[in-house]
Amino acid sequence: MKKLAVLFIIGLCASCTTDSVDDITDVTITGYRIEKTTSPGYNNVTIGNLLNGKLYSETHQETIGGVVQEPTTQQIFFYNTDGTVNRYVQHYPSYDRMVYLYYDADQNLIGAKTTLMGGPEELYYRFVHNLNNTVFFEKINAAYDNPAAMAYSRIVLQFNNNDDVVSAGIDANFDGVAENANTFQYNNNNISRIAFSNGTVVDYEYSNIIDSSLYLWDKSIGGKTRKIIAAECYWAGPSSYFMDNLSISKNILQENASLATFQVLPNNFYQSKTLTLDTSGTTVTQFFFD
Repeated sequence: MKKLAVLFIIGLCASCTTDSVDDITDVTITGYRIEKTTSPGYNNVTIGNLLNGKLYSETHQETIGGVVQEPTTQQIFFYNTDGTVNRYVQHYPSYDRMVYLYYDADQNLIGAKTTLMGGPEELYYRFVHNLNNTVFFEKINAAYDNPAAMAYSRIVLQFNNNDDVVSAGIDANFDGVAENANTFQYNNNNISRIAFSNGTVVDYEYSNIIDSSLYLWDKSIGGKTRKIIAAECYWAGPSSYFMDNLSISKNILQENASLATFQVLPNNFYQSKTLTLDTSGTTVTQFFFD
């Protein structure tokens, strides 16, 4: 599946204000386990270790040629004393990036920096919160708190009062108005319709299965912050992988639910998911609940 090279893409698979699943208050995930088997004699097991119910570290163990390798543990989320995320590791097939997040006194996300772990590359971002409930997602040429920092790209996110993104578009001339915006409609905390800027309109149907992975991300990083740093996904054009990159809705898409085998709890969270693809083998994802 194609992925966008953006600031945030959901990794278990992306605010400290209203969460997109804030109607769920009595669910505690205590950990997760992901096992990938891509060929006979090889598999990779990831154990997710949580801290206060939030993403914290992962323990990885490979089996190569039938021989179990030594496990390694990596801390992937680091938190400030107020509970906001200070930084987290973003995994890619051939490298990792560290994403640093910065906030104002009201815990609004106002800046970010990504670094290529083991390399010199740094990318800078600035997030401007406006009175009309818009947020500017800006790529800049220096740190967010550098007065001389200049924006060379801006996406305008329009939020509603439920902290849902209702439109997203590029502000090419930096006048504060998005040109050629995508617009979004919601139902039960799920994106139900997208009108893309090129005129394409797509409706989405969902299963009753609640996305346990998304719930854990929202609880860890916060719903609105996650939406802000997913701005480039909101603005992308229509494609078969658009919603998988965005990963923002509470429930599993109906078409994705039909591709895997789920074990679902009475509260509709999934406890396990088994997905087999010809190109990548079998992946079994398990969540553990209190």
